Amino acid sequence: MAVKCVLFPWNKLTAVSRATDQYAQRYGSESVSQQVVKPTASSGRWVLMPFQEGRTR
Repeated sequence: MAVKCVLFPWNKLTAVSRATDQYAQRYGSESVSQQVVKPTASSGRWVLMPFQEGRTR
């Protein structure tokens, strides 16, 4: 598993925090593209997802 954290000052922006909080709900479903790594959980400051080998873009 990997935890992706939203760093200061981005975690203080309401729009970023709200989008991060809803990330698992939106992209953890079965209806997303196979290219999306499906998150397990998220909050306004982090996203928990399976570790994906390779470079982050």
